[in-house]
Amino acid sequence: MSHHWFGNFVTMEWWDDLWLNESFADYIAHFVLDQINDKLLTPLKPSYMYFRDRKNWGYEEDQRDSATHAIRGTVENTDVALNNFDGITYSKGAALIKQLVYMVGTNGFQSGLKSYFSRFRWGNATIFDFLDDMKPYFPGNVDTTVWMTTWLQTPSLNVFEAIWDPTDFTSNAVLTLKQTPFSSTYNTLRYHKVDIAFFNSAATIVMFKTVLVTPDNPLTTIVYDGSYAVKGILVNYKDYSFLQNYMDTQSLQFFMSNLDNITDIFTRAQVWYNISQMTKQRFLQISDYTAFLEDKLIEEPVEFIVNQLLEENIGFQNHFLTSAEVGDQSDVLFATIYKKLQDMSIVDYDRITILQKFYIKFAQTDAHVLQLKKWLMKQDSTILAREIKDETLPWNIVKKVFAADESVISRAEKEAAYDYNYQLDKSSRADETRKVIDVIIATKEEFDNVYELLRKDEINLTERLLL
Repeated sequence: MSHHWFGNFVTMEWWDDLWLNESFADYIAHFVLDQINDKLLTPLKPSYMYFRDRKNWGYEEDQRDSATHAIRGTVENTDVALNNFDGITYSKGAALIKQLVYMVGTNGFQSGLKSYFSRFRWGNATIFDFLDDMKPYFPGNVDTTVWMTTWLQTPSLNVFEAIWDPTDFTSNAVLTLKQTPFSSTYNTLRYHKVDIAFFNSAATIVMFKTVLVTPDNPLTTIVYDGSYAVKGILVNYKDYSFLQNYMDTQSLQFFMSNLDNITDIFTRAQVWYNISQMTKQRFLQISDYTAFLEDKLIEEPVEFIVNQLLEENIGFQNHFLTSAEVGDQSDVLFATIYKKLQDMSIVDYDRITILQKFYIKFAQTDAHVLQLKKWLMKQDSTILAREIKDETLPWNIVKKVFAADESVISRAEKEAAYDYNYQLDKSSRADETRKVIDVIIATKEEFDNVYELLRKDEINLTERLLL
């Protein structure tokens, strides 16, 4: 539906402005769902949570110099255009729309869109056309050319840090907001309109400030009332901008100790994400973060947050941790989830399914996998009495079993595990799993033969295309 307006009713003139189609459609879809969710017969999970989680796609790509690119760049042909259907265009691009709406105001954004749709209905437009309709609604101290150049035509993102004195209880206490480039390769500062939330000892927000940060000064000074005895500060409250927030030591320690006292789900999710990102950048020791996950995440009442944080942590292990760190963390989380699954008072289907899924995913050692096999085949009732809820999970266990060392689980035992589950589920999942198993157990010679066949197919395909 969103593409009816952004892509059909008004279409980008060329692939340079893919942002006008994909980013807008992505943002508007979430925005509309947020507006109508409470009117649906069966309300969905909050769309702003999905939107916040989807931003991770953009963050992951924008943080790597090898993957990042400008939202808007020169596209020579359609082959090049296909490379831009990624997290930068969709996720970062949609996040930029959210920032734009906050910058110009909802009414200004709607007025600008009306003008834009009126001028280019059933036609083509460029980013310059769109910004011409938005310019009247930007704050007077924002240079729209600089806004466009830094946000749309420059890769990477910014880091924000709050510098403040927790012992200053005067009514005119000062906070300095520092903006720096995330990457030394792209030395760019940007306009950001952000909210800053101030928390007291009860983890309650006692005030918040709206701040316009400009690219011409890396330091922005904010005066606040220190008599509220502020204990923690959250930059980018409500997630209006696309940035990384590196919490100061005081705020980091406060939120890690008081996270479960934050009642607003979205705010709590933001804090979770900030802490995980700071760990990724090594501001927090892996062992400390693992202990934090062990203590707090499994008890987090919102399943969506549990699922997304654990899923993110799998990616974290795959790309940022050493083998030793992965092993140590997986041991802790595997044991923690196992213990939680033994609590038979948990009856919520989603909660059980999430825990079972990650119980399998964090099985990193052969001893772990042997435990999974016994659970799957009901060979040891002392392991887990719970039935596996999701029909895809048993096949995930089978894949893990085949990847285990044969000194721990013999080939015959592996095939027995496959056959056991095949008797319970003869769907296409069984065939798909067998294909994965063939790859897992393939010899080097078999790999080389498959590669040669694929290479020949590619050559033949290229020849046919050139005819």
